[in-house]
Amino acid sequence: MKFVVILLLTTSGLEQIKYPIEKGLTCEDQASKWRDANVTYYDTRNTDQRPQGWYTKEGNLWIGHICEKLKDKFDLWHLIYRTEIICFIIGFIIGAIIF
Repeated sequence: MKFVVILLLTTSGLEQIKYPIEKGLTCEDQASKWRDANVTYYDTRNTDQRPQGWYTKEGNLWIGHICEKLKDKFDLWHLIYRTEIICFIIGFIIGAIIF
């Protein structure tokens, strides 16, 4: 399953919000849809021109998005324990041959 991760800069640091991508949409389309619904662009903030950008209603700055694909848990387990699995299979075969 694919996800879009929305990156917001808050007063407590970087916040990541993960949303599944709807069928028929690309990651960029999903991020644009979220941006259009949740943030507003400001040329200035409180008459100061430096903090321009996309802000949420809570005042958090939208930095961007990341597209990520969630690996199946078995695939991830398989990648982490590959050596142990191979050693177990070889040991099992050798044990079956000896006994």
